[in-house]
Amino acid sequence: MIDQETVKKLFHYDAKSGMLLWRYGNKRNVKPWQEAKALNGNGYVCVKIQGKDYPAHRIIWLYVHGAFPKEFIDHKNRIRNDNRLCNLRDVSRSDNNQNISLPSHNKSGHMGVSWIKKRNSWSVSVAVNKKNKWLGNYKNLDDAVAARKAGEKQYYNLPEEVA
Repeated sequence: MIDQETVKKLFHYDAKSGMLLWRYGNKRNVKPWQEAKALNGNGYVCVKIQGKDYPAHRIIWLYVHGAFPKEFIDHKNRIRNDNRLCNLRDVSRSDNNQNISLPSHNKSGHMGVSWIKKRNSWSVSVAVNKKNKWLGNYKNLDDAVAARKAGEKQYYNLPEEVA
């Protein structure tokens, strides 16, 4: 298993910019002090250490905190290759699943707010412990969004947007 000492020998990390730099080349495609920026198929930066691929954000967490995260690393601003330390947080699967982008079919522009044509109103819900908790129907979109935000404050601990 890779440890913090090994990671610090291989890399230099700038927490402000999020850049992870290789300290040494590998005589093939990596030059000394080159940024690790190879993207995997999901848009995350990855590095290969001792023949194994690692997501860079997990290596960064180990570099800074001395241990791998307990579960998941969440990119607060949802930008998968933004590895600034202020943008990373150690979260549970449930918390990580709360910080997602809107589905393409969303008409309200807000998570958990859906138009119900039959009722001619906006329906509001939040997912709590894998179950939807209904927060009501609203004729006005602004009222529905306010209800959703109140529900998020009550049930979730979502991060503030990263500048």
